[in-house]
Amino acid sequence: MGRTLSISIWTRYKENIAALFNHNLMALVRSLLLGSCIVIFTISAYHIATSGLPAFLTRDMADLNSPASGFLQHPLSAHPNSYEPKRTELDLVVLQNSKVEPSGFTLAVFKDKTAIDAQGHIHSLSQAKYNSLINLAAKVADLPKTGGFRNQWRVKHPITGRSIERILSPKSSLSERPAEDYETEFDETSIYGFSKDTKKLEKSINGYEELPEDLWELTRAALESKKAGDPKDEVVLGKVRAILGNVF
Repeated sequence: MGRTLSISIWTRYKENIAALFNHNLMALVRSLLLGSCIVIFTISAYHIATSGLPAFLTRDMADLNSPASGFLQHPLSAHPNSYEPKRTELDLVVLQNSKVEPSGFTLAVFKDKTAIDAQGHIHSLSQAKYNSLINLAAKVADLPKTGGFRNQWRVKHPITGRSIERILSPKSSLSERPAEDYETEFDETSIYGFSKDTKKLEKSINGYEELPEDLWELTRAALESKKAGDPKDEVVLGKVRAILGNVF
């Protein structure tokens, strides 16, 4: 009887010790987890305070705050292939030369507030978005000339072979037939190596150490037209290329 009682007491003692140990262990784990969270939060807050937000976040915030951002949100869904782009209505053209597409088309904007994107999809622009794009294009055309081929601004990169974005604004109302020399009809500004992450130029241009803000903003907005994976409407793209003539 006494031996049984001793075993019972000993068993309860071990159970209590185990329960106490588990309780203390869980408390320790919770403390460690809480401490780790506090350390991570403190380091992150210090990094943001000293270095700013991560680049991908600041890019997204800049895009959301841009008056020209999101201009391709209203596709013209009713009989898009019936739309006939008119050369005399052309207001802005953006092209791209790259290894993948040496004579690429990015965007065309017309006076009737219609835009055709890189896939040949047709969009109806709001008055505000149209004004933003055209105002930026006018400011870009007024920038100092670089003196280089196609009035090119070159962004500094550690490797070469970057794409070239070309912005063409009509000098005046265009005729129905393209001129033999497109430079007589358009003001051109181009960028080698455009990036959302850096604006630093290879060399200073007329006091500019970085890509001018208006040029960067217009190019960034125009490149929203590039949507990988979207099927191209070759009929519409053929019409656009026909009115652009020999700009490529």
